[in-house]
Amino acid sequence: MNRHDFIRLAVAGFGTMLASGAAINFLSNKNTPEANVPAAEAAQQPTPNGKQRIVVITSSPHRNGMTSVLAEQFIKGTEAKGHSVFRFDAAFHNIHGCLVCDACGMNGLCVQKEDIENDLIMRLVNADLIALITPVYYWHVSAQLKTCIDRFYARTGRISGKQSVLLAAAGSDVPWLWTATLSGYMRWQSRGTLLATNCKTRKDIFENHLSAGCL
Repeated sequence: MNRHDFIRLAVAGFGTMLASGAAINFLSNKNTPEANVPAAEAAQQPTPNGKQRIVVITSSPHRNGMTSVLAEQFIKGTEAKGHSVFRFDAAFHNIHGCLVCDACGMNGLCVQKEDIENDLIMRLVNADLIALITPVYYWHVSAQLKTCIDRFYARTGRISGKQSVLLAAAGSDVPWLWTATLSGYMRWQSRGTLLATNCKTRKDIFENHLSAGCL
């Protein structure tokens, strides 16, 4: 699987996290040894008593927007059960898109030493469950989340096989058009999907979706 195949699959459809888990051959022969792993790797120690390590990626440019409600409620519920949660607010970090240089060889250090490489990527590698939270912009995920997804390339194989959750909010009754392409490629196992439609305010989220026990 080369760089162009990865981009083609990612663009074809981000996925509803409902994939059946198609097998992939994810590592090329150009693996780059990770000599200086970011500090985030050491920060993720095994959690006791079967509790899970959860990484939540939010991606709205509005700190107190509609998807922040989804993130807050999801984190509140998971932490109440004793799980470990790391939250990465992509819109408020120093992040950059993939350069398509292939220096990482799909299994190594990225040449860009910013917040995805330094703070996020190894937490994803060590996570049990990845929760992606996004507003719907032009029938797709936000640009901030797509930037993070493109950067999964540097650790494709090591991020595969995780459990996943997708939470999204839209201002209208838009169809959830994405297929399970990326989810299947990454062999993620869905633990739940919520598309909160017709939500223009935080109040709409609570009244139309959270109060109904959807989350």
